[in-house]
Amino acid sequence: MFLNNMLNLVYTLFLTQMLNLTLNNLLKKNTYYNKQSKNRQRYITKNIVKSVLLCFISVITVKPLYDIILYNKWNNSIIHTLGSLYVSNDILGLLCIPDLPRSTKFHHIVTTLLLFLNFNIDYTEINTSSIEIGKLLVVYVIFSSYSFLVNYTLGYRFLTSSNSKRLAQLKKVSYYIYLLSCIINWSIQLVFLYRFKNISVFTKLVYIGVMMPIVNDDIVLLSWLKS
Repeated sequence: MFLNNMLNLVYTLFLTQMLNLTLNNLLKKNTYYNKQSKNRQRYITKNIVKSVLLCFISVITVKPLYDIILYNKWNNSIIHTLGSLYVSNDILGLLCIPDLPRSTKFHHIVTTLLLFLNFNIDYTEINTSSIEIGKLLVVYVIFSSYSFLVNYTLGYRFLTSSNSKRLAQLKKVSYYIYLLSCIINWSIQLVFLYRFKNISVFTKLVYIGVMMPIVNDDIVLLSWLKS
């Protein structure tokens, strides 16, 4: 199972990189884009491509989320593939963009490590501590994907003037979508942590500690969107 997941990750990384390169070529027609440094251009394409991937995930996870909530039905193939899609651009960001903000870099490192944990979990087995932790991560990823507009806004802000009305509108809409998504996501995480009995108190505390860089990155982005 792990080997197949690693192969899927390689395919996903290749697809994601092709999307980044294609977008880079398309954006060369944009005056603002051409004025940016190479690292900034990678940052722009990274965020816009991630917004596309998250939008795709948010659409195709409607049925799996329905099955999870109503029937407690977990599909290993879908979950592992979606994990690769979600994290692929984070991995490329770590490899290709050396001057990422510290909070974003921590976020990407944590999501990458958690992806490999996800690869080793069989969600169809009887619940254990690791499986329940994995389920928490799956739910987190699904709800995080609904705020895909945030990543588009992060990239788009360098493709227009700083006082652009469209950018201001994007930030406002993104802020409220992101805030709602975070509130729902964090609430579900806390409820599940309380309900999952196979996870020891110590493991729950470790999980919370591991997730804090991701939560912190969410808070940083919310603060920027509100500014």
